[in-house]
Amino acid sequence: MQQKFLATQPLFERFFMNDHEEEPTNEIDIYLDENGLKESIQRELYLLLNTRCCLNSQEIALYETSEYAFPLLYGIKDFGTLDNPKAVQDFVAHIRKAITRFEPRIHKPQVSLFKGKSNDRELHLKIDGLIKSHEG
Repeated sequence: MQQKFLATQPLFERFFMNDHEEEPTNEIDIYLDENGLKESIQRELYLLLNTRCCLNSQEIALYETSEYAFPLLYGIKDFGTLDNPKAVQDFVAHIRKAITRFEPRIHKPQVSLFKGKSNDRELHLKIDGLIKSHEG
């Protein structure tokens, strides 16, 4: 059975592959199957969610409409305390916007936030959405 390719690797993953592995032996080496696509998205979300945006909330609001500030908006703003429902709602909305902006392979992302059972300082995110591929 022929392997089905759904997407190409993101540009920076291809740079990384070339630095740490052998050169692709053929053009097929830059394409991702279903598992490769899921793993690629997971890596990108890990990087996005573990990077802090260098702008504060007011600057983010100011630059969100500028196409030139795109790199400055990468990451998640410092969330400080999430001690009230409005703060949690704003933080979840911010994460959803970041995913929409920087991981376009996830269509209509939905984000849920849960506090850890064993630790007050522990948060868990659940991210749902449809994965976009070249096939649809």
